[in-house]
Amino acid sequence: MPAAMLLYLFSGLDKGNLGNAKTIGMVGEEGLGADPSGSKYALLNAFYFLGYALFLIPTTLFAKRTKMNIVLGCSGIVWGICASCTAAVNTYGQAEATRFLVGFGESGYGPVIPGTPSESLLCALRSSCAPVPSRQFFSRLGWNISLRVFLGFITGLIAYGVTFTHSRVEPWRLLFIIEGVPAIVAGLYALWILPGDLLITKRLTEKERACALVRIGRGGSHESHKINWKHALNTLISWQILLRRSSITVKTPRNVPKLTYLSIIVVGAAIGAFLPTLVADVGYTGAIAQVYTLPPYGTAAIVMLIVAWVSDRYGKRGPGMLLGMGMMSMGFAMLVGLKPDHHAGRYAALVFCETGQFITIPLNLTWVAENSGNGSRRAFALPFVIACAQALAIASGYMFPAKDKPVYHLGSSVCLSLTSLGFAVSLLYIFLLRRANAKKDAEEGPVDPTLVPDTATYADKARGFRYVW
Repeated sequence: MPAAMLLYLFSGLDKGNLGNAKTIGMVGEEGLGADPSGSKYALLNAFYFLGYALFLIPTTLFAKRTKMNIVLGCSGIVWGICASCTAAVNTYGQAEATRFLVGFGESGYGPVIPGTPSESLLCALRSSCAPVPSRQFFSRLGWNISLRVFLGFITGLIAYGVTFTHSRVEPWRLLFIIEGVPAIVAGLYALWILPGDLLITKRLTEKERACALVRIGRGGSHESHKINWKHALNTLISWQILLRRSSITVKTPRNVPKLTYLSIIVVGAAIGAFLPTLVADVGYTGAIAQVYTLPPYGTAAIVMLIVAWVSDRYGKRGPGMLLGMGMMSMGFAMLVGLKPDHHAGRYAALVFCETGQFITIPLNLTWVAENSGNGSRRAFALPFVIACAQALAIASGYMFPAKDKPVYHLGSSVCLSLTSLGFAVSLLYIFLLRRANAKKDAEEGPVDPTLVPDTATYADKARGFRYVW
């Protein structure tokens, strides 16, 4: 478990350091060159999402077919090397190439943990195999993503520290080296320490192996590493149904979170790329701007973990999604409406936006995973949803152009529209799920708590399976 969490930690460093590097000299005459319109930085930001989106589905399906430690370890090594090499670039073209390769490397980690049986295998490495609560996925995913929030602290502090270094190497180049090398070490460690296959690994005791099998079977039957292509490709069919019909007529409500995730990721990518810039334009400039990126991350971490606990405690995902979408909508509405000189209010708006984003990301992924039905669908549905969202996130770098500062009406308005859409779609999804469960109750009767749904064969159509709302 520590190896996987370390990889997640360092992936956050290498994904989010571009915004900090921009404010400490990467973009400008002393860096890669002037960029008065912001278009060069926008394109540079886009190349990461392009590499991530293109390889997301192939790497996740490969992870289901092969050994987890190989996929996770090699991914960390690749993105760590490429992130470190960004310190040596001298042109925007060279930087775009390294960012594309960083995205390619990270595509082998992001959806692999929640998207394949590896997630339960990792949880088996705990020292205790106590009984598992019926709903625990969000808490586990929430703790993982809380590391990404914690990364906001680390990245901001590192960026603040390197601005005071007296070295021949520019501060922004030091930033990429400091944050890239640890991922290489973590990747090598993952290759060595993580088990490859649950059934044959020698790193688990029989008790831990039995516990992991139970956890994999939570909510459905245990599956092999083979991909059920009928179930996996059904994700695409369902997506097409969603696109060409109104949402009310969708036969399988598991599709709706794909729309909410698209809005979440586009908004989150914009915040991640421009948070240091937005903080600077609020009134905190220079190195101190890096310090003022910390409170939004701290608030987001605390609130997200509270929501995760409450959501798992009551087995409900919808209320938390509405809370997160509502906070983001309120934050962007404040950014649209407040005057440029209202610094305290605009800074509070950034805290609302960042907190709402980190509440909704793990909740939405949990919704997709729990309501997909089985591992084949999760191994395809999660990366498919994430890949579509990351492809759209390419546009996030163009949402806050330099010519719009300090108010950025265009970007704030677009984000407000997306989060409002996400709020409305989340309400619709709750309605569809409750209606589908009511139909199943009418057809099958009350759920037998001793029955293990045969999700390996029938996915979400299995007798006894109920959607989580």
